[in-house]
Amino acid sequence: MEKILKEAQDTLTVTNAIQDRHGRRLVDHEQWLEEITHAQAMHQQWLQRHEASMERLERNLEVIAELILRGHSGNGSVKAQ
Repeated sequence: MEKILKEAQDTLTVTNAIQDRHGRRLVDHEQWLEEITHAQAMHQQWLQRHEASMERLERNLEVIAELILRGHSGNGSVKAQ
């Protein structure tokens, strides 16, 4: 009977240790997930700003190319051809 009680107590000790370890891992994973979610949101914001900047750059380059093709200088005068 004493042996059975000792085994049950050991089993309970091991089970508690496993539950504690899993609990800590869940907390760690939750923190990791929050950090990743935040990083993804920040990256998405950066990507939106970058796309807007690239669109402005593209429009500016189109204007410059059009001015060059029409023979205009940047000050509004027309080059002699």
